[in-house]
Amino acid sequence: MNALETSQKLNSKGGKPQIKGMMYFDQELDNIKAGQENGHRKIAPKIKMRQKYAAPIQRMVPASLSNACHLLKPSAGSKPP
Repeated sequence: MNALETSQKLNSKGGKPQIKGMMYFDQELDNIKAGQENGHRKIAPKIKMRQKYAAPIQRMVPASLSNACHLLKPSAGSKPP
């Protein structure tokens, strides 16, 4: 269990556990920030790559093709062949 989950569980109990949860969060704040920063460093390149390639891919797929899903669904009154 990570520090955020632990502190949240303690905080949700109220009373003395809540105080312990707040103290635990304060103690682990530097580690929490480091973990979030590390996660951001790992995910940021993937987000940039998706942004870089999303627009060209969208231009390659014709709008008529991407909106053709309704043609595959039978209408309410039609019978299957």
